Amino acid sequence: MAVSHFARLPQPGFPNGLIEPGEKPLAAALRETEEETGLTDLDFRWGSESIDTETYGGQKFASYYLAQTRQEVIVLPVNPALGHAEHNEYRWVGVDDAQRLQPIPRWARNTLTASA
Repeated sequence: MAVSHFARLPQPGFPNGLIEPGEKPLAAALRETEEETGLTDLDFRWGSESIDTETYGGQKFASYYLAQTRQEVIVLPVNPALGHAEHNEYRWVGVDDAQRLQPIPRWARNTLTASA
């Protein structure tokens, strides 16, 4: 599992962003992941099912998908609109090491266990 540290937030998180007009949620997730990390070979071997966060900031929520990649290197490109990268760092962690990101790792563990 790749987690990143946002430049503006103290806790780790995942790539995220807005869904463009006419864009499907999974397509938005793929686009945001590529824009923020350079990951392009995502394999949704556990299906394209997602889990949504609780609503925050009014009417916002985030949808998370579980995918696998063979890419080991994550790129943290500069966002032209911001003038800097959206994330300060990243690291690969196991589901057990990502417990502070509950409930996403719990969902990932359950999905992985169910497919074993």
